[in-house]
Amino acid sequence: SLEARQKHELALSLRSVEERSRSDLAQLEAQRDQLELQCTALQGQLQAEQQKSVELSVSLGEAQHRMAHLEESQGGAAEALREAKVRELQERAQVAEEKLLEAQSMRDMFAKETEMYRNELKVSRDEKTLLEEDLKQ
Repeated sequence: SLEARQKHELALSLRSVEERSRSDLAQLEAQRDQLELQCTALQGQLQAEQQKSVELSVSLGEAQHRMAHLEESQGGAAEALREAKVRELQERAQVAEEKLLEAQSMRDMFAKETEMYRNELKVSRDEKTLLEEDLKQ
């Protein structure tokens, strides 16, 4: 009978749909498991990259701190160099000033000597003139 045959075909069709559904479900579960494994691996990679990022941030902070410290010490060295240069220039200016004072003193001494010799020369000329006049008489 037709009804029994239709029921049988319907049952076969239902089994076929169930088998396909089980197969699809097994495939989907396998894909889900594979995606979960990939997700776990990616989470591990993400954590590793985050850890690297933290370590790099710490290293960067330390490097910036060292650079700031170096710049400070170089700034201090530059300041010390400037101060040394200022002291050197002050010492050179003082030496030049002392030499100038010494030269002025020598100039004044030579001027006095020159004036003295001029006076002596005048006296000698005057005496010569008087002696010449005496000789004429």
